[in-house]
Amino acid sequence: MGETVFAQLREEFLESVLGLPLVEVERAGTGDLLSRTTNDIEALSRTVRFAMPEWLVAIVQALLTLIAMTIVSPLATLASLVSLPILFSRRATTCHYATPATARTNELRHHVGLGLRNGRRRAHR
Repeated sequence: MGETVFAQLREEFLESVLGLPLVEVERAGTGDLLSRTTNDIEALSRTVRFAMPEWLVAIVQALLTLIAMTIVSPLATLASLVSLPILFSRRATTCHYATPATARTNELRHHVGLGLRNGRRRAHR
């Protein structure tokens, strides 16, 4: 199933690139488009193959732990459930600050890649 999704992503990317004006495609550079697409699809592939199953296992494990806690000590279960809103609010705050930093890091990596690519062109002349 995962491979068909990735094949569809590649096809949609190719269709969108073919729909762009030729000047835009040439300005971006074939290597740049190809490497960025490959990196993005590879990152998505890793997420689907590894992170999703890990999340599923973590959720099942948390539910089983909660059930076991309820059986052993309902009072401890209640204390754990009271802490959940605090944990979720901290996660939201962390994501709020981490997302722009991650985007900036990806942008810097892109610019470094462009600089390296341009440096190689100059060296080959």
